[in-house]
Amino acid sequence: MKSKKMSKSTFAIIIMGIVMVAMLAFGGTFAYFTATATEKKATVTTGKVLLSNNEVQLATGPVVPQMEILKADSSISVNNTSDVEVYIFVTFTVNFDGKAASTDVLKVSTTGSQFAALTGNAGVYFIKTSTTGELKLTSSIIFDATEDSKDGSETGLQYMGKTIEIKVSSRAIQSYGFASETEAYAALA
Repeated sequence: MKSKKMSKSTFAIIIMGIVMVAMLAFGGTFAYFTATATEKKATVTTGKVLLSNNEVQLATGPVVPQMEILKADSSISVNNTSDVEVYIFVTFTVNFDGKAASTDVLKVSTTGSQFAALTGNAGVYFIKTSTTGELKLTSSIIFDATEDSKDGSETGLQYMGKTIEIKVSSRAIQSYGFASETEAYAALA
């Protein structure tokens, strides 16, 4: 009897061994479908916004109201080397003997230029352009200190014997993303 029990337990061990081997074999033979795409690259170059001012040349010698103060055969212009469409803003500031003055004392003519005065910002002119190279703003600036007709006093007297300093600065910003020149100018502030 003992041998029958042994054979049953041996038989049970063998069956369990076969089941375990089958489980290991079955578990190890699973295959999943997979795929890997080849990596692709793309590049894009960013645009550049570049600007430089040309030298401002004022007339020499004493000037008086209503006189042209920009040197003859000279002009105010900027050199645009941007490769995207930009808003360019040119700003004039005026000092008399080192003290800030209103730009109202200058009569800047933009005749023949594509620049326009920026509404609500005295002394600021703008252009929206993709044109590169030299962009002329003006060839005429007149010293416009005039008489005040209300009280008879002469406003121009406060400027007599003073040194006039005119600063011309220009800034550019991409036009893409801005609905108007006013919005673009505010972004530069």
